[in-house]
Amino acid sequence: MSLTVSGVPSGASASLNPASVTSGGSSTLNINSGTAAAGTYTLTVTGTGSSATTHSTTVTLTLSGPPPAAGITNGDFETGTLSGWTSAGSTTTSTTAHSGTNSAMVGSTSPTNGDSSIAQTFTAPSAGGTLSFWYQVHCPDTLTYDWATATLVDNGSNTTTTMLPKTCSNAGTWAQATASLTGGHTYNLALISHDDNYSTDPTYTLFDDVAIGAAPPPPDFTISANPTSLSIQQGSSGTSTISTSAVNSAGTVNLSAGVSPPGPTASLSPTSVSAGSSSTLTVSVGSSVATGSYTVTMTGTEGANTHSATVAVTVTAPAPSPIVNGDFEAGNLSGWTSTGTTALVVGAAHGGSDAARVGGTSPTNGDSSIRQTFSAGAAGGTLSFYYKVVCTDTVRYDWATATLRDNTANTTRTVLARTCTNNNTWNRASATLTASHSYTLTLISHDDNYPGDPTYSLYDDVTVT
Repeated sequence: MSLTVSGVPSGASASLNPASVTSGGSSTLNINSGTAAAGTYTLTVTGTGSSATTHSTTVTLTLSGPPPAAGITNGDFETGTLSGWTSAGSTTTSTTAHSGTNSAMVGSTSPTNGDSSIAQTFTAPSAGGTLSFWYQVHCPDTLTYDWATATLVDNGSNTTTTMLPKTCSNAGTWAQATASLTGGHTYNLALISHDDNYSTDPTYTLFDDVAIGAAPPPPDFTISANPTSLSIQQGSSGTSTISTSAVNSAGTVNLSAGVSPPGPTASLSPTSVSAGSSSTLTVSVGSSVATGSYTVTMTGTEGANTHSATVAVTVTAPAPSPIVNGDFEAGNLSGWTSTGTTALVVGAAHGGSDAARVGGTSPTNGDSSIRQTFSAGAAGGTLSFYYKVVCTDTVRYDWATATLRDNTANTTRTVLARTCTNNNTWNRASATLTASHSYTLTLISHDDNYPGDPTYSLYDDVTVT
């Protein structure tokens, strides 16, 4: 059978492929709208068989008009007309403008009844953007009766945004309203002025410079560390400041930290900050963590944005203490010079098994002590030791004390002030050292030789870090 099509509107064209088919076969109708006017048309497809028998079917063709051009038409009203806009109620142009020479006047200087408006349908650019306009309200009434407002309908998502909530003011100033646009969506913008027709307070609104600007760049942030590298001894910790900065009004940045390879531990305080604020990274290295290189990675997340910064960590072994036999684990008091009554005690230590006892379990007369001279390293450091006092008298008669003489500077400090306690607890004393200076540490116990209350002190774990 042969196939033909009729009813094609002027300016359009139609074809059938193939133009003849065997009964039971099919053909495709192709239509090119060309320059045909918008409207609804009925196309008739007729099949004629070899015996001149004919049958027909119809196809309804709807041609829509072209989409509105991207952007706003006559948004500055500099044509002196409202061309490009659909008006309702009382509208005109005014020579009171936000920029240029003209604006749109919606409403009138004489009373009007209800809404007056201008509206325009437009398509957002493919990249989206920001729609904005300026308005100046002349409303001598109150918001209960008169107002200006503006709505934006997104035909693509079937949602309505109130760009300008109802407002009634009479300050004679220009203000701006804005709304974000979705790329390629078609919108209806309506600029409205409402008047209650009361004779003494007509309300109207001027609108000007309706335009689409580029979409603002998305919010983002940056993250950095200072310092970017840390050298930490086993048993110690180090810190770095993790700073963020806001790009395009970024919000809260959530922070996390990871260490590779495993070994040191990393913590952040706080774990979330406003973009532009900072957090403190603390890297702790246990005494059993292997020496070597590690990387701490801080990851910040804000919305869909994720950025990271790294801190290189080098774990080193602690420098050897300049104190000889400071833990007394040599099994004797080697390295120390003793005066009075001193001894090594086993099983009563702060760390390990041994400690030094200065003074005796029986009364002694005056000071007993152990002392050692050493040199601080090139980095200085901190001297510390632990002590436990057994003093059943009062500090007036019996006590423990410790002094540190700086032989280089010829000065002496009291590291442990006179104390007399008997609470069976270990306490720590410490003092800062000056680099490369020579020192003499003296650990003392004083007893008044009274037979009922002998005093002695235990000392242990003397070290420099």
